[in-house]
Amino acid sequence: MAKKLLAILAALCLVAAMGSVGASAVVEYDETSQRTAFYTSEYGNGEFNILVIPDAHQTATEDSNLIAYISAAIKSAADRGMPLDLIIFLGDSVTGSACESAATIATAVGRLLAPVKAAQIPYTLVFGNHDLGDAPAGAVTAAEVLQIWKNAGGSIEFSYDEQELVTPGTETEDPVYTTVTRTVSVPLFAEPDVTVTNPNTGVTNFKYTISKKIYLDTIWNDGRTTHMAKNKNGGANTYKETVPFAQLFLFDIGSKNAGQDGYDYVRADQLAWFTTNNVASVPAYVFQHIPLPEVYTGGFFLKSPFNLALPGTRNILGTNYCGTANYINMVGTVLEAPNPPKYSDGQFAAITAPGNVQAAFFGHDHMNNFVEKFPKIDLVQLPGAAWNGSYGTYLVRGGTFVSIHPNAAKTGVTYSSNFFTYRQASRVGGFSGISVNKGFNDWIKIIPYLFQNTLIGVFTPLRWIFG
Repeated sequence: MAKKLLAILAALCLVAAMGSVGASAVVEYDETSQRTAFYTSEYGNGEFNILVIPDAHQTATEDSNLIAYISAAIKSAADRGMPLDLIIFLGDSVTGSACESAATIATAVGRLLAPVKAAQIPYTLVFGNHDLGDAPAGAVTAAEVLQIWKNAGGSIEFSYDEQELVTPGTETEDPVYTTVTRTVSVPLFAEPDVTVTNPNTGVTNFKYTISKKIYLDTIWNDGRTTHMAKNKNGGANTYKETVPFAQLFLFDIGSKNAGQDGYDYVRADQLAWFTTNNVASVPAYVFQHIPLPEVYTGGFFLKSPFNLALPGTRNILGTNYCGTANYINMVGTVLEAPNPPKYSDGQFAAITAPGNVQAAFFGHDHMNNFVEKFPKIDLVQLPGAAWNGSYGTYLVRGGTFVSIHPNAAKTGVTYSSNFFTYRQASRVGGFSGISVNKGFNDWIKIIPYLFQNTLIGVFTPLRWIFG
């Protein structure tokens, strides 16, 4: 009896510990697989909330604004009744000459995870083209860096009440139970349901399944029926089944110049892994660092006249593009030419063919924030989160909240994404130390990008300043 109640009681106590109003997702320890498991339920709003942090570019020297920003984002989500269930570091999380060894990479990772550990929110990551730091070739492997991330996260411990039977029930008397408080430890790094590793695929190809709990109706002795009520013996709520709610696929994009001209791309064996493990009847979402080459296709970006290789154009999948958006078929802001791979093993076709992948999320292009709506999928470009570095100004930096939730009619699942800026973070109570004024020079830096877009009659970049 006690063992059967373990997972249920643990989940309920964890939800209580998180103190979330309207929360519906829970994190549990799965005894069978001995890993973290994610659930949403009929209780609350049915949402699963993720903070995506692309391009943190943390070095062994702490970026204090970035760390404060992550803490503020976590608190802001909780204050708005949408507490985070998972944090995804979307590649290029560490970088720079200060990360030239396993020890210095561990220092950078430890700084990044400090606010995550303090908030006790599960996390995961994908590698981009900088995640081995600037270590000399062979000095540190991808597997070693992944283990650094796992070790740095530690674990989450929480107490739960377990009901133990004291006196069995009879035909006339209810059984008597006693409450025993126990503690369980769950790794803060979220081990995936399925992964694949070989020299071509990398080590951060992860699949996570979010399941939905369907609860039992409780029939009482007086004939009443209540939904999700406690058992009459005082035990916890019980559920009759779990069904898949959503799937998250994380692709390891590899390293720059890994055997071809330009940035690396998702390889055929990774796509075979996706096809094998994707359940086509369940909504799915893709997360990877470098965007697909298809960000340039579909009429979203301007082609070079007569396909000429003019200065500044980029040849993507055999077509030369000017790198400037036309703003007719897309939503958002483009402040730099996208930098996808020049080649593809057919990822776009592979993830759109089943029809269940609603969106793919990318980092890498630090100053862009847009959604390209293809017939079967949204390609979502997220801006970088780094404060320091040479990639734009604070005006175009931050993380993004991604929520997976039932649609308005509750007949299916959809998603929403909302960019959370440094300016917004600075307004979160208790985080006034976040600076959003680095001087006039920051405003000067953005002028060329504003001018570039204004030339084609587009004023949406002003959203970066006033949004």
